Amino acid sequence: MTKTLLQLAGASKKELDLKNSNVLLIDMQNQYFSNDLNLGKNGRNAVSNAKKFIDFARKNHIGIFHVVHIGGENANLFNPHNNDVKIIDALTPHHDEEIIEKSLPNSFHKTNLFDLLQLTGKKQLIIMGFASHMCITATTIASFELGFDNFILSDCCATRDLPFFDQIINSEIMHKSSMALLGDRYATLTNSTEIIN
Repeated sequence: MTKTLLQLAGASKKELDLKNSNVLLIDMQNQYFSNDLNLGKNGRNAVSNAKKFIDFARKNHIGIFHVVHIGGENANLFNPHNNDVKIIDALTPHHDEEIIEKSLPNSFHKTNLFDLLQLTGKKQLIIMGFASHMCITATTIASFELGFDNFILSDCCATRDLPFFDQIINSEIMHKSSMALLGDRYATLTNSTEIIN
């Protein structure tokens, strides 16, 4: 059986403690359902699963942090003057939930996210959002390096097809590859139903 680097090293599996956790939603914005970034069915499924988990988190008084990507004034994507930058309606933040704006894939880069998380005193992060290969990956690696224990909800993440020279890498393969990369060392992979149920 193929093993992760953590398993090969003999590391024990991390156990999720909801009382020691915050939820991090990354870039769950309208942009991912318009034009070339449209995540289609996989994206819609991720949003549906995320909504159920957020409802669960709110009922259990788990801290929720929303990260949004904001592009430049004349950007083609995530333009600050466009509706595409808004958080998807189904996941609209409540008044007591922090919204953090970022400009690069790593949600911690030049933002106050780390400071806000530190104030909670909690060391585990439940991570979800878009896109699996980009901002989820960059943020999870940064989070790991900052000392957090990461738990990724794979069924609440998605990505798109990507070019590889003259080939196209299917979105499902890209998503699974991204999750496998993170699960090898940087995070514990799980899904929303495992936690809710």
